[in-house]
Amino acid sequence: MPAEHTLAKCQTLTAEQITGEELIEYATSEGPDDLISDWLRRSGLNLPTSSARFRADSALGVLALVAAQVGLAIVPADVARAAVRDVVYRPLAEPDLTIDFHLLHRTTETNPAVAAFLNTSI
Repeated sequence: MPAEHTLAKCQTLTAEQITGEELIEYATSEGPDDLISDWLRRSGLNLPTSSARFRADSALGVLALVAAQVGLAIVPADVARAAVRDVVYRPLAEPDLTIDFHLLHRTTETNPAVAAFLNTSI
């Protein structure tokens, strides 16, 4: 969220606290937005992501809109590593948002970059 936002003083946020806030979405249909909508519904709130006025096709695009004080965004935890001026990160009080990633690769791959990536623990 923008550093000057009233919720920035909170250490954690709930779905109820962000209801009614302008949310920035990922533009792709395969982003975390369906997961976010499901989480909001499980929290007893119905905030359809299709109502968002602002979308970006990358995490950096989302963060740029947040820095411009356009709205708030729910982003994967690893995005918090991106130090963006005038943006603060707060964890959600209900940390049940998870997503599984699967990696496919050729077993005969010899590219050292691929080997290095496969040896990285996430």
